[in-house]
Amino acid sequence: GGDTGGGDTGGGDTGGGDANTDGGEGDANTDGGDASTDGGATKPVCGETTFSYAAPAGTAEVLLSGTFNSWADKAPAATVLSDDDGDNVWTATLVLAPGSWAYKFIVDGTWLADPNATQSEPDCCGGTNSVIQVAECAKGFTVLSHDTDAATATFTAKLVATDPVSVADLKVTVDWQPAAAGAAQVAADGGTVELSIAGLAKGIHDVRVEANGEMIVLKVYVGMDPDWRDATLYFVMTDRFANGDPTNDAPQPGVDTRTNYQGGDHQGVIDKIESGYFDDLGVSALWLSWPVDNPDSPEPGAHVKGSGCGMNPKTAATDPVAYSGYHGYWPTKLYEAEEHFGTLAKLQELVTKAHAHGIRVLLDFTANHVHTASPLYQQHKDDGWFHTPAEVCQDVGWDNKPVTCWFTSYLADLNYSNPAAIAAVLDYAMYWAKQSGADGFRLDAVKHIEMAFVEALRARTKVELEQTGVDFYIVGETFTGDAGQIKSFVSDTRIHGQFDFPANMQILKGFAKYEIGLDAMDAEIRKANAVYGADALMSTFIGNHDIARFVSQAGGEVGCGIWDVVSNIAQGWQNPPSAPSAQWPYERLQLAFTYAMTIPGIPLIFQGDEFGMPGAGDPDNRRMMRFGGALNDNEKATLAYLAKLGQARKAHVSLRRGSWTQTLWSEADFLAWGRKADAEQAIVLINRGDAAKQGEVPVAALGLADGAKMKDVIGAGGSKAVSGGKLAFDLPARSAAIFVSE
Repeated sequence: GGDTGGGDTGGGDTGGGDANTDGGEGDANTDGGDASTDGGATKPVCGETTFSYAAPAGTAEVLLSGTFNSWADKAPAATVLSDDDGDNVWTATLVLAPGSWAYKFIVDGTWLADPNATQSEPDCCGGTNSVIQVAECAKGFTVLSHDTDAATATFTAKLVATDPVSVADLKVTVDWQPAAAGAAQVAADGGTVELSIAGLAKGIHDVRVEANGEMIVLKVYVGMDPDWRDATLYFVMTDRFANGDPTNDAPQPGVDTRTNYQGGDHQGVIDKIESGYFDDLGVSALWLSWPVDNPDSPEPGAHVKGSGCGMNPKTAATDPVAYSGYHGYWPTKLYEAEEHFGTLAKLQELVTKAHAHGIRVLLDFTANHVHTASPLYQQHKDDGWFHTPAEVCQDVGWDNKPVTCWFTSYLADLNYSNPAAIAAVLDYAMYWAKQSGADGFRLDAVKHIEMAFVEALRARTKVELEQTGVDFYIVGETFTGDAGQIKSFVSDTRIHGQFDFPANMQILKGFAKYEIGLDAMDAEIRKANAVYGADALMSTFIGNHDIARFVSQAGGEVGCGIWDVVSNIAQGWQNPPSAPSAQWPYERLQLAFTYAMTIPGIPLIFQGDEFGMPGAGDPDNRRMMRFGGALNDNEKATLAYLAKLGQARKAHVSLRRGSWTQTLWSEADFLAWGRKADAEQAIVLINRGDAAKQGEVPVAALGLADGAKMKDVIGAGGSKAVSGGKLAFDLPARSAAIFVSE
């Protein structure tokens, strides 16, 4: 029981003991279940929740008690579970109102927590209650069926309306434009809407149906698969990417250029989409800065100064410096667009243009906090919506109070143990998801946010944004080398995946610094991959906006440790690295990308890494992007290599979704492995050594018979035939090959 329970039986001694999970396994889900009939159409029941418990053989009674029945301890007030088929799995289905509900099972008189619950809370007596989040009900419309006919490029769907509608009530748009006349038909009773939208071009389409003040957004894929495993993700830090509209340039007075707005905007991104820049790289998803309004004035701050490695932020000397919100992480007016980036209409245009190229868009959702100038904080700072009193993370320790500490004194940390705060921020998140047409969120600072919010976010996106069966991808950021901690936030009720920081650590050690052999690197990455599990949609990366640039680490221009963040920040201010003059740091980067883009996961390119942008720590790693003639010869060669690599990944399903064989060859300077999907096999070989490498790699594990033809799709290896269960290779120093079955 819990502290809302009824006396000794619901909230006291019998209901509050430790949860003993030895008796079986339980589960609760809100995936639907039975249906009712409304207007001749099958309509899911909102809030229908099925609880189940796998009890030991011989169990006589299983009851369900919780906040929904006032912690009743006896039938019929307590819900009675049944085992009609005798398989010892006891179930009951309830219809619950949206919100958070605590519960326990009572198995032959013993109160037990649900061992499969993803969320819990302390009970009255030193144990735990299980908690389930019931999503908000779909409003306006629910999709009952849908189909896309590839031959005719026609999308059809049947929707049921919450309230009766007529054709005159309906507004149907395709990619923000009015649909053709007759695209929607309404049943006589007004309860069912049938859509038929023909002549859709290849790409992603945004279909919207609106009536009675409610709207549903449907994502339609034509000529491409919506599987997120196919994605190659590119991080656009909007202000530092491309200046397409000088009229919105407005750097803030008195702010150093390095921490000021530099002019990048959504028009600049559109220009690069239309030029084919992302198509050439094989990029199929963009991660954009959070487009929400930031403060109109800078904030005072400081940066560490000096030189040396292992600097401590608490003891290092600092210099004052003013910062603007160019990065988008200081949300203020939550329903207004950041004017430096452009209008909401320009963001909608960006997403629509990206979709026409088959490119999805993720927004960098900042959910942990708002700026103290935000009306949300000003109106609710005394309502329990924020963690108070304010404790700054650096003062109390980032890992000591990760959920409640404030990143800095002007970033008010949201308190998601308050349901009102959850509801308000979810409304704000759904507004931007729907109004932009975005396809997912990159969720910033996951370990600093209560899981109640994360689970409520996932539940809400399932109801409101996934009605055509396409995942609204949520990928999180948890800066740690602990794979178990990263995995703890990934599940069907939390987020789809996270950026693979443990893999990043190993890749930088193995390819940038040569601190470990490729054999040790690969073994550690495989260990982490096993922790995440096959269902996690993880993202592999070699660089991001919080660590020093790969090519500067590889070339020795940044000499401190790979994640020595504070020391690398200091170098960026005191002695920013220039581009390496030698070719070999760029070759190391090319090999690192070859690895990251051919193992399981969604590879990420941080803008500039595709050609080897130099840089130390933040903000030096966020220099304005360069294109075309602004690149040196080594950078141009690296960009060309990344384009060839990206096109190979795009063209070959085995490199995106294939099974990952055990290593076929594993040495400090040489690594080979296989991928296999359907009838296609791929073999990836990397030689990081300073000398050429020849040999024969065993390939029988991939099911390749002698005589099978394999073609190198990124290098000069040409075509080769398998012989004696092996494939011959001859790789120059610091080079790679990807052989794919012909």
